[in-house]
Parts: sequence; structure tokens; C-alpha cells
Amino acid sequence: MIQSIQSVSSQQFAGTILLFVVEGNFMVSMDGKDYHLQESDILIINRNTIYNISGDSNNVLVSLSITNHFFKMQYEAYYHYIFECFSKNIDTGREEVLAQLRRLLAKIVISHLQKSEDSSVSVQSDLYQILLMMIRFFKKSIPYQEQIELEDERITRILNYIEHHYGEPLSLTDMANQEFLSSSYFSRYFKQFVGINFSKYLTSVRLKHSKEDLIHSSDSLFQIASRNGFTTAKQFALAFKAAYQQTPANYRKKHKSAALTEGDITRNSSGESSVLDSPEVLVKLTKYCDKEVNQSLLGNDFTSEKLLVSPMEQTKNTLMHEKHIIFVGELKDVLNENIKKQILMTHSSMKIDYIGIRNLIGGSTILPEVNTDEMISTTSSYANSDLALRTIKELGFSVFLRINVNEILYFKDYFSRLKAFLNHTIQVFGKDFVKHWHILFYVPKETKLDPLILEDLYETLHGILKKKSLHIQLGVFLPFDEEKMKTVSSHEWVLKKTHSIDFISFDANRNTDINFDETSDQNFINSQNYHINKTKKLKQFLQKNGIRKPLFLDMWNTLTGDSRYINGTFFRAALIFNTVIELSQEVQGLGFWINNEIHERTHNSTDLVSDGLELFHYFNGKRPVYYAMFFKERLYGTILSKGENHLMTKNEDGYQIAIFHERNFNPRYSVDELFLKQHSKELQVTLDSLDPGEYQVTRFKFDRKNGALYDNLRKINSKHGINQDVMKYIISTATPDVEIKDEIINGKWSFYAYMDINSIHFIELKKIELDL
Repeated sequence: MIQSIQSVSSQQFAGTILLFVVEGNFMVSMDGKDYHLQESDILIINRNTIYNISGDSNNVLVSLSITNHFFKMQYEAYYHYIFECFSKNIDTGREEVLAQLRRLLAKIVISHLQKSEDSSVSVQSDLYQILLMMIRFFKKSIPYQEQIELEDERITRILNYIEHHYGEPLSLTDMANQEFLSSSYFSRYFKQFVGINFSKYLTSVRLKHSKEDLIHSSDSLFQIASRNGFTTAKQFALAFKAAYQQTPANYRKKHKSAALTEGDITRNSSGESSVLDSPEVLVKLTKYCDKEVNQSLLGNDFTSEKLLVSPMEQTKNTLMHEKHIIFVGELKDVLNENIKKQILMTHSSMKIDYIGIRNLIGGSTILPEVNTDEMISTTSSYANSDLALRTIKELGFSVFLRINVNEILYFKDYFSRLKAFLNHTIQVFGKDFVKHWHILFYVPKETKLDPLILEDLYETLHGILKKKSLHIQLGVFLPFDEEKMKTVSSHEWVLKKTHSIDFISFDANRNTDINFDETSDQNFINSQNYHINKTKKLKQFLQKNGIRKPLFLDMWNTLTGDSRYINGTFFRAALIFNTVIELSQEVQGLGFWINNEIHERTHNSTDLVSDGLELFHYFNGKRPVYYAMFFKERLYGTILSKGENHLMTKNEDGYQIAIFHERNFNPRYSVDELFLKQHSKELQVTLDSLDPGEYQVTRFKFDRKNGALYDNLRKINSKHGINQDVMKYIISTATPDVEIKDEIINGKWSFYAYMDINSIHFIELKKIELDL
């Protein structure tokens, strides 16, 4: 089990061996290859493989030997597979699997040496988990075509059937009927391909399996004969002696003493070896036990898929980057230190183009005029707005001002106030700053106002703005029904104003018209491409009416849920990421709210507001949209490959690839852990046709367990509240996982990604430039 080895020559074992190096160096030779093992390395030696081991003077090796019989008793298809695992050659993404294997092997040794009353149960539990991981992650099929060098599909099917049903009554006639052949033709056909007749081949398969039972069980000859398809013990004994020139009893006596019993963990006694149970070795083994168990690795709850990315086959387009509007409520909110901090963090991760503001005239940013006897007042009504605009200008942003028609109607002198504000702003900051503003004339979809009044108000606003600067962009909000392919009657006047409209704003919020009480998943699956479909249909509608204007999607949301609890548990990073990727080709700008508090305050609501995406939760906690946009904006260069679950680019530094597991489903299912596990998957990704060389590989993993703020809040919470230090800890730990390593790549590179539902894995391969 645990030993120090200097030399072991030409060994062969009727089972599978796992080698785990605790200390020192080893060289293992098998199948014409040499494997150099160092500390922490793992190597699997397959059944009946002849191998040699040599080690240095000071080494410690854990050897777990699992007999064929024991393995087959647990896994019926054992003989159809071999297992490939050498830790030095393992693909990226399997590090956690190896860590779990090391942990289990170390636990088995420690339990075995401690010999406590529950050691046997603990060892068996860990052993079964090892078997499960081997089957789950390291098995490789051995087609019967390769074993007997046959390529015929029918004979492969026949041999597979025999291997699975050898213990049942089988006859040549039964097999012939199963293949819709005559008995005489089947007999000739079988012998032609296999080399022996059907009866002899069936007997050889039954004898092969009976040998395992003789060695590794204490069953009677009659039980073994019955289990392996022989009608009587006498028939079995005669066949066995004819094949092996000895009786089953003699074979058992000769081989049983040297064999392992079921589940035994043995120590190879060939060469120089000794059991090492010193405290130093136990300390080394204990460090491997610190690894937390990832239960998702120990089951078959998720599917396995393969993805081959061949960049040379793809059309190469430049990745588009849309403009970003960050809504902060009123203009004065920019002066709030916490909001300013959030703005700076957002700009560093996803780049801000516009600060979105509302209620400019109707809000409290512009102060009331003060009666004074001063010839020139020292108290300006625009003190707050000047400070806020100076901050926006210094940060290099522009303004996206949303003017609600109800605000215009509420203040009789609205346009006079607006003109005064613009005159002052141009005087203080200059026309060059103001001319880059975007101003949206917003009329709610539900308005009851006469379209002629709306048109007149728009014309008045247009005249004021263009007089100040022809470059100011004035747009309108256009409600659009993508199913009926039309706008509402109150907004049809917009279609006649194409000459005076600079851009079109629209909304796309799937949460407003979906029934969350619906148990069927189909409605939610159908919403998969909701945003891009609506955007393309809107473009078609506008073009049909002779309108080709830039689009701004300033109010939008993916599926989110209809309660705070569901909204928090429904992780949707991939939904947001892929939606933005698709929309970046179609719209000029996207809108986001800076945080929950501002968004809800603007709507005068304490209920869940779902018409927009917030970047921050309370206390500066980053919501999934923050990191989804971080990864989207991090991508740049030429698109080499794009599919339903990936996007790969090439740039001056190397390559980037985003892997995402996007899935729309009823957010109420997000509280069901079993549902989430069943819809997770493991993806084996192979990148082909890469430039050869040395790369620095940075890998981000963003999922429920790595970066989701709500998952941390749920784990660490109290009905009595939590203090600021605890809140800071929660926020600081709610970040995507990141790892970095160096890789030599020769054209092709593979890695594994365990994809939690709606997760994102983002990998950067930065080529190392070497001086010649």
C-alpha cells in the first residue's frame, strides 16, 4: 500500500493499479513508454500490463491495487474500458479531479494505518469514490474491432452481445435469428471473422470470467459454473481442464494464495519495499486531505460533451463594442461618494460612455432661486449640477438625459427652465462638451395623450436643442410589439418624423409578459433569443417605414424571477453575456442601472423592479451583470470562432475564448439544487490550429460558487443583521475564481470545464515573446 521502492522488475497484475507519489522520484516503464513521476504525481497502470518501477534512494509511494474481479463486480462494463491518467499529461481543467483523487488515496492510507474501529468502513467508502471518479473521468473505450483487428459492424455487435450475456443460455441458432441470418450462414460468417467456431468462442469467454471467480471468490464450482453459463459443474470442469490442462480446483489452489481478495488493498512485495508509517509521512499525506470535497465530481448528475474549435474554418469578423449608459437617477446623485466609487469601478471593468440622468428640471438637482440684495448672487441654482457635470466631464463621459413627457406637462415653464440650464452649462463647460449629449424624449407606452400634442412637444424640444447645438442627438422612445410587428397608436407619429430623429430608444424586458406560475419549462426555453429577435424585427419594421437610425436599448432585462429570493438564487451570467454579445452587432448603446437602491428609488417602489439591470447590490456588492460585462469588454480582436456555447478571438497578445453554458428556465427552479446539478455539464474543449509557442494561460471561472454575491449572502446571514466587517468579507469573497499557469502549445490545446448552469469560463492565452 505505502512503500519505498528502489527497483521492481517485470511485474504484471490482474487488475488496475493507481500509483501516487508522496515523496521522491520514480521511473515507471510500460507499453514502450517511460513515465517520470515526482511528488504528487498519479499514474494508472491498466490490467495485465507488464511494468517496471525504479526509484531514488528516498521515496514514498502509495500503490492502490484493484483486482479485475472486484472492479467488475462494481462496474459491469469494466472489460470494455481501460483508464488513462498521468497527472503530468492531464488536460487543463482536471486539476480539481486530481486533487480529489490525491485526497481519497491519502485518506485510505491514513485510515489503514490508524486502524480505528471505523477504518474499514472509511476505506471502503473512499475506495468506491475512487472507482466512481476513474469511471467518470478517465475511462477510454476499447472497441472490439481493435482487440481482434476486425472492422465489420455486425461481428462487433455480436461479440459485444456475447460479452454482456455470456452467463445466459446462448445458442448459435438464437444468435443467427437475432441477426436475421440462417444458422449455417451465421456459423460460416462467425468463423471467417473470429477464426474459431461460435461454440468454442462462447466457451472461451465463459472460462475467462470463471477464472476470475475461482481466484477471487469462495463460491462453489456449481455456483461459478451457473454464473458463467455452464449447465453443470461437470460440464464446467471438463471444459476448464481441456482449455488449461488442470482442474478448476487445482487452478484455484495454485492461484488463490497469491491473489487479492475483494476490496483488499495490497503492498507489492517485489523488490525492496517497506511500510512507512512515520509521523513525517502522515503529515505529508494530511496536507492532501485539506482539499474540500466537490460532490459534483462524485456522481453522474451532469452530462459530458466535447467541443472542437477550429479557427481556420470560421469567418473572421472584428468583435463589436457597443456604447454603455449608466443610469444614476438624478444628476446630483453623481456627487454621492459611494455612487462615484461605483462609477469608477464600473468604468475600469466595462467602460462608460454616458451617465444617464432623469428628472433634471423636476428633481432636486437644480436649486430654487434665492432672493438676495446682492447685485450678483453668490448662491447659484446650478451649484449641484455644475459639480456633477464637472465630475462627468473630468472622467471623460457624456450625458444621456431622459426627458419624460409627464415632466414637461407638470411644469408649465419647463422649456424655459431647460433653455436656462443649457445656456448656463454651455457658458461654464463649453459647446464642445454639450454637443456630445444624447437626449431622449420619453413617452410611456400607456400614455393617453393626443398624438398631435406629443408631436408638438417634440418639435418644440427639437427646436430648442438644435438651436443650442446641431450636434446634440435627440431621440425618441418607440414601444414595439414584435409579434404584431407594429408600434402603439399613440406613437405612430414618430414614424413621420424620421428627418428630425437622431436615434430610436426601445425596451426589451421578458419578465413583464411571462407567467412565472407556469410549471412547463417550454415558455422559458422559447425566450432564449428574445432580445436579439425583438431587435432584428424592430429594425425590419423601421426599414419598412424608411427609417434607418441608431438603436439604443436603454431599458432591458433577461429572465430574473418575480421575487427577491428567486431573483437572488437565479444565476444568469451567461444569459447576460451572450445577450450582450448578440446585441453588440445590432444596437449602438445599452443601458444599465448603477445599483438597486437608485433603481428602486427612481420607481418609488420597495418591490422588485425588473425593467433594468443593476451593476451593484447594496453595500457595493457586485451583481452578476458587473462581471458578465467585465468579461465581454475584456474580449477584443478578430473573431476566429463563434458557436452557441463559445466565442474565440485572436488579438495582438494571443487568444481569448469564452465558454458559457446559457440556459433559460423558470427561475423558480433555481432553488432546487438537484435541478441545477442535472442541467450542469462537463465540457472537453480542444482548440485547434493555434500558433505554436509558450503561453501564459489565465483562466477565470464565474458561476454560483465563484462570484455570485447572493450565494455568499445566503451562506453568511442573520435575521438580526450583520455588521460592516462581515459585509465587507462577503463582498470581497464574491469574485470569480482565477488561476494562471504556463503552457507549451504545439498547435492544439485541450482543457476541461465543469459548467454550472449559466456559468462563464473565460480563458486568455497570452503568447510569450522570446528574444532570439
